[in-house]
Amino acid sequence: IGLYELDGDGTPLQTETYTNEDIVSFARAWTGFKVRPNRENLERGKYSGYNYVDPMVVDADDRDVFPKAKLGKALSLSERLRRGYLADREVLCRDVPAQAFLLKNQGKYVFQGKSKVYDDKDRSGWTEEAQFAAFKQRAVPCNVNYRYLADELAYLLTNADAKALFFDVTLADRVAEVRDRCPDLQLMIQVGGGELLDGAVHYDDLLANHEPAPRIERSGDDLWFLYTGGTTGNPKAVMWPHAELQKSAEAFYRPLGQPVPTTVEAAVAAAVELHDRNRTTRVLAGAPLMHGTSGIVSLQVLMTGGAVATLPSRSFDATELWEVVAHHRLTMLAIVGEAFSRPMLEELDRAKAAGQPHDLSSLFQIMSSGVMWSKESKTRFLEHKKLTLLDTLGSSESPGQGSQLTKGDAEQAKTAKFELGDTTVVITDDGRIVEPGSGERGRLANRGVVPLGYFKDDKKTAETFPTINGVRYSIPGDYATVETDGSITLLGRGSVSINSGGEKIYPEEVEEALKSHPDVIDCNVVGLPDDRWGQTVNAVLSLEDGAEISDDDLISHARTRIAAYKTPKRILRVESVLRGPNGKADYTWAKKTAEEITGIS
Repeated sequence: IGLYELDGDGTPLQTETYTNEDIVSFARAWTGFKVRPNRENLERGKYSGYNYVDPMVVDADDRDVFPKAKLGKALSLSERLRRGYLADREVLCRDVPAQAFLLKNQGKYVFQGKSKVYDDKDRSGWTEEAQFAAFKQRAVPCNVNYRYLADELAYLLTNADAKALFFDVTLADRVAEVRDRCPDLQLMIQVGGGELLDGAVHYDDLLANHEPAPRIERSGDDLWFLYTGGTTGNPKAVMWPHAELQKSAEAFYRPLGQPVPTTVEAAVAAAVELHDRNRTTRVLAGAPLMHGTSGIVSLQVLMTGGAVATLPSRSFDATELWEVVAHHRLTMLAIVGEAFSRPMLEELDRAKAAGQPHDLSSLFQIMSSGVMWSKESKTRFLEHKKLTLLDTLGSSESPGQGSQLTKGDAEQAKTAKFELGDTTVVITDDGRIVEPGSGERGRLANRGVVPLGYFKDDKKTAETFPTINGVRYSIPGDYATVETDGSITLLGRGSVSINSGGEKIYPEEVEEALKSHPDVIDCNVVGLPDDRWGQTVNAVLSLEDGAEISDDDLISHARTRIAAYKTPKRILRVESVLRGPNGKADYTWAKKTAEEITGIS
């Protein structure tokens, strides 16, 4: 494997431009290749005698020009490239400023050569590509939680009247389970290598065999669906017109001192000006793009000509997050409260203590939305760098209701205290605006950026998006009090839904999963506070006499019915589950019981 010059059309020339010695010399100068704890570098094991990773002593089948973590032979090229590693077909050092090494013969260079682990094309950006392709055709894209099991997935696809489904190859088995239950589904597009699901077409084949679609007239009334939890436990699609989504990006245009563009020409001009002023945002969407926080901020950034990076791993890896920030020179992080903050801070502390602190030089802002973000975590971030920390109050139905801004000063950091946005008020249940300092409790109501409503649910739409005194509001159900200075203290969602790591979890579906076990008589599920996740899922249940099933077995049983993140953290056993006279669950009793058993309140 050598480094070859490309001619004008990208074809590698046959004369090797750089020797292996050149490559290794530059690589070591750039990275040092020091062994880092818990990185699983290739020199461990059979290369344990080396203090530095040497690409030239690694077996050919294992070789990567810049060996990093977890580069087993099972990893495809697409997986390796999505993790940000340089390898075959990856442009050399594309994010590194021009240096003499890169300018030799004034050429552009790529690594060439082939080994058996390099056999897929990189398709890490397919989710955004597919979304914008749908926009271009005036179709309605919608998010799908990749953790859903068959029943949950079939419900969403049927509810959405889905005609086409894009899916990663790792989820092919899940798609196979539900396709016959979704009568409107006409096209299944598989992304990634491996065996093609019967009846599906490959993403790359579609691109190769079709010309780009011509431009057509589109409308600000075209829709984007954001599926979120509903009061019954089934997800509901919030219908967002494109024009309203564009309005939601107001903060990204603020540096220009101008309103949100309303024409294509104005939007393009604004993106160019942001770039010329070096104010273009490069954001890491920390949560998966199917999450509202990442989904909305990604659209906002892309509307303004910015760039969106995502994390490749299926589970959250704080080391990987900070490496992606440094590699792509990202300027902003979008996360979901304590579930992200705690492991991120632990990794920053670990790396600093080891004398190898992460490179935060490009980063200037961290934004969190969806769950509580504590003052303590904000303060710890500021110990590593004076950042702007934006704690936003919003939901899938109503982004931008309020915010709490910390600009490099730990004294400004607060927990669950927000300044209301210009278009947000707190309204009592009988329709009055809460007066500051009155102590009255009310629901947050936003009249600014408001969606059309919920797809196929007129009743819930009328409840959540009422017209009060001639003004249409979005009132998702978050309760708060208004302090004398006009700031608010957030109390939480009035419904019984559980918010764990930014995910809405509804008790009924967890209860039904547990009650499907023959040993379970009855069950109530409630949330309890948790420093990292905001809330955890707790099941208060009664069992048949003589039942000997363990807690782990009950949780495992639930995992066969619902996604793993919805399953209980704790099983709390009682003699009998209390219900009201009408047979409905008594969640007040259930929560009090859970607090007494656990000592958590």
